[in-house]
Amino acid sequence: MANYEYSRHRRREEARRRRIRFLIVLVVLLFIASGAVILIKLRQGVTSEGALLMSFRNENVQVEPDLPEAKGPAPFASSLAVVPDENVYYDTSIATGAAIMVNDTTQEVLHSEGAFIEKSNASTTKLMTLLCVLRYGNLSDAVTVTADALNPLIGTGSTVAGLAEGDTISMDQLLYGLMLPSGNDAANVIAIHMDGSIAAFSDRMNQLAWEIGATHSHFLTPHGLDQEGHYTTAYDLYLILHELLKDPRFTQITGTPIYTATYTNAAGQAVSQTWTNTNAFINGGYSAPDGVTVNGGKTGTDSTAMYCLTCTAIDRNGQQYIGVVLQSWSNDARYSNMKNLLVKIVN
Repeated sequence: MANYEYSRHRRREEARRRRIRFLIVLVVLLFIASGAVILIKLRQGVTSEGALLMSFRNENVQVEPDLPEAKGPAPFASSLAVVPDENVYYDTSIATGAAIMVNDTTQEVLHSEGAFIEKSNASTTKLMTLLCVLRYGNLSDAVTVTADALNPLIGTGSTVAGLAEGDTISMDQLLYGLMLPSGNDAANVIAIHMDGSIAAFSDRMNQLAWEIGATHSHFLTPHGLDQEGHYTTAYDLYLILHELLKDPRFTQITGTPIYTATYTNAAGQAVSQTWTNTNAFINGGYSAPDGVTVNGGKTGTDSTAMYCLTCTAIDRNGQQYIGVVLQSWSNDARYSNMKNLLVKIVN
């Protein structure tokens, strides 16, 4: 009988110990899971894809803004467009990685898809470069082209305005070389003239982006040649264009089909170059819908960003619109996608 009682006691004791071990393991697993969730949220920086206030991030890079003098992002104001649920804009005629169309007069959103997804954006980067110059630069400056501006582009096969070391050209003409032929050389020349280096000017770009609320963007160059950690969104490009449209020099420059610049080379001799706008809605290669006039914008193309296009336009009543298309599959596709966005203005 004693042996039976002892055996039963041992079984109860072993069962109790198993329960304790189980509870300990369960508590440890819950602790690990909670820590993992917290870590993921910290790395993401936000809990909502459409949140306007957030740190710079993309899929593989976390880059906190190093902007000690920045004023901080602008509050989400009533003067800006608010994108509701994007499902209401489903449209199979627009086949691209991201797109947005906004009536910039009323701030009504006519279309939005993937507008807050961070993407490589190629030469649409130059819109932020232009905004920095219009805000802080002097268009009457005489700017000298240096080797430091040209050498980083050697072997990249990138688009250039054809500037040479020792050329002296006005900042005003440089902006046409930046925006019409999409000159990466002009972008670097501007950056070094204004801030002494490409890196310092990129900091200026990020600071201004932060201040206007374009906090889904991070710029590493003034021209947009593809590299990891350089990105923006369709919505942020809308914000940049919204700011640019406050300055009539934006449409004066980017709405020009063809421009001839005259400046001097290193020997002091006069040099002339003629630049054609890469935007086919401006240079006549592609027609906007009846009742719509495209009056500005910027193209962007590379193997990662694919075919990008931003356009500003006005309707018959003079209302202003902003359209953005990112990651279209071909040159024709970006224009057909943009035209299908522009059609929404008159339909």
